[in-house]
Amino acid sequence: IYKLLQEKIPQKIFDFFSCGEMKAKEGSVFIEEKGLKFYWKKEEGKIYFVLNSTLFPFKIYFNSPSSSFYSFKDSTGTLLEFPASHLVEFKKGKLLFYRANSDDTYSLISGVYDVNITTSIEFSIPEYYLRERSSGTVQFRVKIGDTFYPEFGYFSFPLDNENGLILRFFDPMGDSKGPGWYRVEESTSYSYSMVDIREFVVKDIGRKLFFSIKLGKIVEDLKNVFVDLYIDINGAFRKGAMKFFPGRNAFCDSFSYWEIAFEFKNGIGKFYRYEFEDIKEVGSIDFKIVGNRINFEIDKDVLGSKNYENWKYILITGFLDEEGNVYKVGENTPNIFDYLTESYILQKRTLSKYLRKIGVSLKGVKR
Repeated sequence: IYKLLQEKIPQKIFDFFSCGEMKAKEGSVFIEEKGLKFYWKKEEGKIYFVLNSTLFPFKIYFNSPSSSFYSFKDSTGTLLEFPASHLVEFKKGKLLFYRANSDDTYSLISGVYDVNITTSIEFSIPEYYLRERSSGTVQFRVKIGDTFYPEFGYFSFPLDNENGLILRFFDPMGDSKGPGWYRVEESTSYSYSMVDIREFVVKDIGRKLFFSIKLGKIVEDLKNVFVDLYIDINGAFRKGAMKFFPGRNAFCDSFSYWEIAFEFKNGIGKFYRYEFEDIKEVGSIDFKIVGNRINFEIDKDVLGSKNYENWKYILITGFLDEEGNVYKVGENTPNIFDYLTESYILQKRTLSKYLRKIGVSLKGVKR
């Protein structure tokens, strides 16, 4: 019912599904059967797991109350007895991390890189992978081979809300070809990972809001790419700017018109505001490239509205041509290679509307 209403499942519903035996003690043997031993613990912002065998594929299904999406099916489409928000899968020597989508599918978010595989499998995942918003208790169940073990493990996030975390949203990994068939000639100056959105974070850090946009790769201060962030601060129907910046060839949906926007390209960041039916450039934005992230801060007084938790965000990326203009894929196509959304299927469905000669409108994501 909650999924049909597109509402967040209350914590008491999660508690109802926790019908297996709870294993609270971290660091102890969680599963011990037929020679298999599975351990886990949480410390220093990471969750550590150890399985004393590499002979079997295994999956760990997580149930995080702070997640935006849940699935009642496993990765093969079989019904689960509990809602899963995230999945770690070990298969053919690789560990992969997935997030559930609203349509009971899963999106690949990242590889698991902190891995040691010998005669056993030891790995960890950052706590924030499972924490998109608030504090709360995360539950998990383990499937080794064909066996789904009935015990639940669980751990809690601290109550400090990760230093003012407002929103964390993971975008599917490797979906930076627009609807799936956009092409560029890859080189050191052009690669799909340069426009592949991986993660978007907003935090309240006191007098300012902190924003972080993670891409697959950043080359020479965003050379040959553009990254746009549009923010709907009032949530009103068709109140704000409908169009994106020139050349994008797409627009906001009726409930996501923007009032504030940021544009990053070729080492330059700019801040825009929509006022009195006109788009005005407010000024430049100081930003830092930290690894594959674009980080920047904005004074709250400059932003105006303080209803941060209800803002909607549209984040899009694309390429620039040799003259610095938006790279045009074709006639009447949205020139957007990736945008922040829950699944590749939804992105493909939305961006391919141009084939039916329908204008492409994008919906903002929110807390």
